[in-house]
Amino acid sequence: MNTLAEPSADFAAAVPHVLVLDDNSMITDMLSSMLDMFGYRAATANAGEDALAMLAADRDRKSTRLNSSH
Repeated sequence: MNTLAEPSADFAAAVPHVLVLDDNSMITDMLSSMLDMFGYRAATANAGEDALAMLAADRDRKSTRLNSSH
């Protein structure tokens, strides 16, 4: 039986990471799913404070940020 292994550190580092921020969780979930389909690793936040905390904790990881203004 074949099992899937965790990706290597080199592979994980090569995968583009995106932080998606919106106050509507349906939007962040949809965008995250779409980005996953295109080979991105997406993290989501539904509040600015949460997004800032995520960025501060993992500064070098997020390569792209998506946001909307109302």
